Order: sequence, then C-alpha cells, then structure tokens
Amino acid sequence: MQTIAPGVAIEGWIGAGATGTVYGGRWTSDGVTREVAVKLARGGEAVLEQARVVARLNHPNIVRVLDWGRTEVGWDEFEAGTSYVVLERVEGENLTGWAGVGEELAEAAVEAVLAALAHAHEFGTVHGDISPGNVLGSREGPRFWLTDFGGDGTPGFSAPERAAGATVATDLWSVGALGRFLVGG
Repeated sequence: MQTIAPGVAIEGWIGAGATGTVYGGRWTSDGVTREVAVKLARGGEAVLEQARVVARLNHPNIVRVLDWGRTEVGWDEFEAGTSYVVLERVEGENLTGWAGVGEELAEAAVEAVLAALAHAHEFGTVHGDISPGNVLGSREGPRFWLTDFGGDGTPGFSAPERAAGATVATDLWSVGALGRFLVGG
C-alpha cells in the first residue's frame, strides 16, 4: 500500500477508463479508516472541480465522492501532482459486459439511473456520459450506481446534440441508449 496524499493510500488496480485509473485503497478521515476506490485522473483542475460538484450529491444510486486533491508522490504511470478523487467503494462491476441481460435487469438498471439523475438534475448537475462503463451493477439485489460524472460522451450512447454540450435532455437520451443496450436491442 502506498500513501499518495495525507490520509489516502492505494494499492491494487480496479479498472481504467478514458479519464484515469481506479485503484483500491484506504482513506482516513477524522480518525476513521475506510476501504475506498481512488481514481487517479487526467484532466487536472477540471477533475477536481467536477469532484467538488458531485460531492454535494447524496443518493443511494450515485457513487459518493468523499475527498479529492493532488497526489504528493507518483504511482504507476501517474506522477506527483496528479488529481485524485476518493470514492465510496461499492461491490459491483461496470455494465459493459451486460448486453442482452434481459428486461428485468435492464429495467432495474434504468430505474436506478433515472432516480440518480433526477437527484443530480435537481441540484443542477448533469452527468454528460451515461454509458455502460459509467454505471456499476450488482446482480444481487439487484443494485446499481452511477459514477464518473462529467465525461465527454461515449460513442453510441451520446445524443447527436451532445457535441454542443451536456444537458438534462442529452442525459435522458443516453439512458434510452443504455436501456436498449441492456435488453440487447
């Protein structure tokens, strides 16, 4: 385990995406240590600003942002000064391998994402990149969590007008594309 910033230690790779890499880790705050996910991100100040915005959200279907900052030491391919975001650790996988899971799981996932978006939109926050890679799911329950707010839009899941900017309407269009993907259509 490597301490990368005060109270933030990481180990073991969890996953990678377009904007960064997620590692397992531990976060200590107010004397309490928790198992978390730590994203080391490309994008500098924009990543930290998005973390500030998402940290205001508190919904059971949104992966909570717990802390953010810049690393004091390097890790893997990331050098000191890299933006990091400490995230609630949920037991799920992204939905990229869930194509054609059927109507029941697709409906549960879409309902969870819509509930998360209703909460975010109420606070004036749009997601911008609803796609299988940004939704985590567990078939137990089932449970679903929205993560990675602020992306540029994933081809095949972005509304045509997304190029002009993320809006509530483009988020909702992407939820439809996600649902179609999950039922196998």
